[in-house]
Amino acid sequence: MTDGYSYTVTNADGRYYLQGTSLSRSVYLSVPAEYEIPTDANYLPAYYKNGDFSDTSLRYVNNFQLTRRSSVDDKFVLAVGADVHIYEDADLTKFKDRSLPDMVNTLNDYCDSEYKECIAIFAGDQVSDNMNMVAPFKSALASKTVDGRKLVFFHCIGNHDFDAQYLLDSGVEKNTYNASRTFVDNFGPTDYSFNVGKAHIVVMNNMIVTGTGTTMGGTVNCVEPSYGFTDQQLKWLQDDLALVKNPQDKVVVLCVHVPILNKTSKNYQAVAQLLTKFNEGHIVSGHTHRINNYKHAKSAVGGSKIYEHNLQMMGGMWWKTNLSVDGSPAGFGLMKFSGKQLYESVNKTTGAGLDHQIRVYNGSGTYNSFTANAGSSSLHYSGSYNWGDDLKGKFVARVWNADADNWTVEFVKDGVSYPMTRLTGQLDECAFGYSWMFHDCPGGGSSVYKIYTDSFWVIDAPGGNPAKETGWKVVATHKPSASRTIVYERNVLQTDYSGFAYGASYPTNK
Repeated sequence: MTDGYSYTVTNADGRYYLQGTSLSRSVYLSVPAEYEIPTDANYLPAYYKNGDFSDTSLRYVNNFQLTRRSSVDDKFVLAVGADVHIYEDADLTKFKDRSLPDMVNTLNDYCDSEYKECIAIFAGDQVSDNMNMVAPFKSALASKTVDGRKLVFFHCIGNHDFDAQYLLDSGVEKNTYNASRTFVDNFGPTDYSFNVGKAHIVVMNNMIVTGTGTTMGGTVNCVEPSYGFTDQQLKWLQDDLALVKNPQDKVVVLCVHVPILNKTSKNYQAVAQLLTKFNEGHIVSGHTHRINNYKHAKSAVGGSKIYEHNLQMMGGMWWKTNLSVDGSPAGFGLMKFSGKQLYESVNKTTGAGLDHQIRVYNGSGTYNSFTANAGSSSLHYSGSYNWGDDLKGKFVARVWNADADNWTVEFVKDGVSYPMTRLTGQLDECAFGYSWMFHDCPGGGSSVYKIYTDSFWVIDAPGGNPAKETGWKVVATHKPSASRTIVYERNVLQTDYSGFAYGASYPTNK
């Protein structure tokens, strides 16, 4: 049991005593793996009780009723979506009509007789500084099921989930505690954990509010944060992980909003070190609106590096397209855990099958206002976008969830395989041209969308012109764990903007 500041454990009769602080506003538990995750009547998580516990001279009684599982299964599915960014009713409608059903339906297919348990986490920025959208967003998640079982949604706070308007209207100190008030009232604690199978899952805030500012061209109030964990949060995490029995036989998953790729974040090294005592350590994050898989320097006791899965924007380009800012498709992450390890990870594109992992471009291609299938006739700017001269005559494959270590990408022509060369720092010219010309790169201007990624592989077209080649395909092989290999294929060129417009269908293999 914890209030976010200190921890205690129950005795043999299930009784506990916790000395709170004047800052305490939630009492909650880290649900043991032997028990079902408690929910309310709408299947929303009920592992916490909020209240005014500021008078430390009073005694408060908060009881929790847990249901013991008939058996403990160490296999489960974790779905993580980041940066939904609900700002207005139109965004919420699109979320409820497209993205949320896609996630639920995908999980109904992805979970099976072996992987029955399913949990979902939103990794921050559920809303977009408009706190009026918090309640309807929460309501949209109610009473969802996967194969007849409750689908429980957890939440991580993002920088746009803090209530800047409350800071300004109430005149309270502009700090993290006060800014997170609305989030806590609706979603519960900002730092908490729970256990499923042999996984210990921790969700934490990693932003320190320093003041307020504006966004959306200066029209909307937001908070200004620095990044990292306070010393008090670090102590809480130390206490939380210290209660995990036999961590070397478990996997830990830390969910935060801002990626921990920035090694200068406050207490980054200490937090990363705490994860190393587990068999495997994984971090899931959002915030950047792009895909970036990263191995941290520190290794878990099982020998693998702490691995971070930084996810794209679930809501696409602020609900205008099917693209995130780096040109990767809008979507979310799927993970299957088996025992003390991650067995499988897949990046799911909204509105497409699990096999949609690759785009293949013609390196001699040009994209402009005449490029077909834009899904819009409203042109903001004209221009012509081309791959660099060094890519002309080449097949250019975008494998958006790939990394240098766990993926191989090959070009297969008439049954013969050839290794493709990985590029670093390459802009997706086709996706950028579409975002710039037809949507004016919302939410920050063109510089935000000029994302040079390492997710491209290239090879010379055997005959010098990719458009004239036949009998070819690009094969990407992903090995997410020692016991799992997934193979993806693509045999059609992305010559236009098909699938980029919001709600449009993605092209399939010929």
